[in-house]
Amino acid sequence: MIDRPRLLRARSGTGRRGAAGVCGVALALALSACGGGTPRYTSDPAAGSERPPTEEPRRGTPTPVSPLTRDERAIGGDVLVRVGIHCAPGDVEVGSTAGVLLFEDPAGRLLAAELPATETVRVECDGDGDTVRARSGIRGDVVQRAPTLRFESAADGRVVVAGRELRGRIAVSARAGSLFVANELPLEDYLRGVVPREIGRRPAAEREAVAAQAIAARTYTMRRLDQYGSLPFDVFGDVRDQVYEGVGGEDAVADEAIRETLGLVLADDRGRLLEAYYSSTCGGVRSDIEAVWPWRESHEALRGGPDGPPGAEWCRSSPHFRWTETWTAKRLNELVRENVPAVLTLPPGSVRGTLKSVRVLRRGPSGRAAEIEYCTTEGTWVVPGDRNRWILRRPDGGILRSVQIELESDPSEPPRIVAHGAGNGHGVGMCQHGAMGRARAGQDFRRILGDYYPGAEVRRLRGSDLPAGRSGAS
Repeated sequence: MIDRPRLLRARSGTGRRGAAGVCGVALALALSACGGGTPRYTSDPAAGSERPPTEEPRRGTPTPVSPLTRDERAIGGDVLVRVGIHCAPGDVEVGSTAGVLLFEDPAGRLLAAELPATETVRVECDGDGDTVRARSGIRGDVVQRAPTLRFESAADGRVVVAGRELRGRIAVSARAGSLFVANELPLEDYLRGVVPREIGRRPAAEREAVAAQAIAARTYTMRRLDQYGSLPFDVFGDVRDQVYEGVGGEDAVADEAIRETLGLVLADDRGRLLEAYYSSTCGGVRSDIEAVWPWRESHEALRGGPDGPPGAEWCRSSPHFRWTETWTAKRLNELVRENVPAVLTLPPGSVRGTLKSVRVLRRGPSGRAAEIEYCTTEGTWVVPGDRNRWILRRPDGGILRSVQIELESDPSEPPRIVAHGAGNGHGVGMCQHGAMGRARAGQDFRRILGDYYPGAEVRRLRGSDLPAGRSGAS
């Protein structure tokens, strides 16, 4: 049991800061209103303009590692990353595997709460909606109030939040009645909970692919420090950024790869950190970044191209190298009416009528749909490339695996529409299943990254890579 006198026992010191063309599918016969009848990978928004299909894809070359100079030290282990693991109204339970939970009071003093192994502290919004309070798990006594409460475990334990064991510490704050929970921990420890979730638990034979993933994930993270401005974290711990599980997601092969690549990141030809995008399976051909996200910076290292010769693509072993999805005409009509408004930022219910046809209006150099047209009895809507994955959802509710698709109609009863597809994800940057195939063939992580990010440099993380106001330990 926790009571206030035992909980607020001060400790000395402070807490650690430590091929274009129009193809279509007509929905006829059964559509009476026609006269006859919308992290394990990133959920990124989508695409539009692309390079002309006649332009030859650029091929990569092996990537050198720049030498470490005296003024460049590997700071990767020191950078503190804030991971958003909860952002919603309600409360969370915080505990410790060591039976002792430490937290900071408003004055920055580190205080201790002795907890039985099964007991937790409940943290919730206070009455004003902008303050948090901690209550003991058994008696419910309020033990602390502050704009932000930070918790960590003592005696080499781990802090536990909602049953998830985490390294580092937890910062809980509130805004307008919502609770924000961030896991604050060193970059390399964060990667231990990310890399196995993003590329999967891989055998030792694929360790070089895992090392490549570690460098890509480290670079991705560094580019996103402070990206959300007023929010109290740098990255979401889910598909909005990178999937993060904490200690439960760690893996020995990934741990070794992270240690091997300590402080290594990808940089462009001007020395800046690269936007190191990656996805599960390119389906044999990668996409240009401007074909997927035309508003983002175009870069030679993020150009599309083949992932091996036809019939010998590196990602052929992926279960999603080729796939098929089928919808009834009725279900597809529902998906279009439900999801097109959200994807195009239109008022709910603005897509009306009965669906008549779905057509790929334009394709990019990779063969992915650059525009898809949805025509109903009351209007026509054109949606750019990758955003169509959030419209043409799979039967299980997940987004469409990719827009590298061919559509056809099936006249069986009831009428159905079939998508024959390739790949899983946006297709920009590193193909994870391709990297696994390359690793099994003996390629090291430098060669893998060189082919997937042509022209990029693998170098040491520098203090200048940190955003203004952030140091190697904050």
